[in-house]
Amino acid sequence: MSLMEVVVVVLLLLLKMVILMLVLLRLSWHVGGWVGRSWVMRQKLLQSMMLWVKHRTMNAICGQLLLIFMRMKMFGFDGSPSFQFGIKIVSLERLSW
Repeated sequence: MSLMEVVVVVLLLLLKMVILMLVLLRLSWHVGGWVGRSWVMRQKLLQSMMLWVKHRTMNAICGQLLLIFMRMKMFGFDGSPSFQFGIKIVSLERLSW
């Protein structure tokens, strides 16, 4: 797996995090009406949701990189077809959360 593919996977995961945060921001305005009109409550709810999304995305990125390096160590850096196939499978599994 080339460095470019690793960068693309990481950027896709970061883009997913940004999109989820924007969706949660929009959702917080609706939820704010149910929780109450208090700005403080709305901010606390939004912060907790964004923190959850950020941690989940960072865990996915770190897990992706760890699996890539583990596979590189196991199969070597020769770039054999089995090595590349294994990396692509892992990449698809990590992106589908």
